[in-house]
Amino acid sequence: MILHTRAAKIILLMLAAWLLGCAVYVTITGWNAETPEVGLSSNQPPVPSTTPGSNPPITVTSSPTPSVPITPTSTPRTLPEPEMWASPPSNSVYLSPRSLGALPGQEVRIEVMANLTGSGISGVEFELAFSPAAFEVRDVSPGALLGASPLAGTDEKDNEAGTLRYALARKGLTEAGNTSGVLAVITLRALDTATAATYPLTLRSIELTDERFREITGFEVLSSSIEVPEP
Repeated sequence: MILHTRAAKIILLMLAAWLLGCAVYVTITGWNAETPEVGLSSNQPPVPSTTPGSNPPITVTSSPTPSVPITPTSTPRTLPEPEMWASPPSNSVYLSPRSLGALPGQEVRIEVMANLTGSGISGVEFELAFSPAAFEVRDVSPGALLGASPLAGTDEKDNEAGTLRYALARKGLTEAGNTSGVLAVITLRALDTATAATYPLTLRSIELTDERFREITGFEVLSSSIEVPEP
């Protein structure tokens, strides 16, 4: 009986000591059984700590570099070189150069030439046909073959139909013999709307008179062409 009483006293003392320890723990920590302990909850995000006087971190963002548009460069057109006659065609009336090129908006000169054997030339009348969709006649003037101041006759320019009719006559006497030179000079302009192609220049309806004002026949007529190159 005495042993049981001592054991009970020891248990009571231990229980009292445990309760006293719990009371001290609650007093020190302020623990509440209904409120989870601060710092032990996994649902609360960590609060960042800042050091007084320290600057907050600076986030550097890069702005997109504006793109520079690329301006396409156009390749200049290759203008063909004029093709000249190696030598004056014998016993003929012809256009020179034999062929040439022109850019839209550009003016070019064509010469109406004669190279006859055994005949002088007192007068000439001719017609030039061209494409009105690509060219227009700007001017026509006498060459040196009929003298310094030949008489101007017909001068009809029809840029809608694409024709030029022109006539000249020599003042004074005409010498017989071989004749070679420029009868007339024609200025053509390539239209701004001219498309790339090779356009014929056709010399036709030619009438020549000799030193006795007789009609000259039996000569060859040679025409020309103008090329508008690809852009």
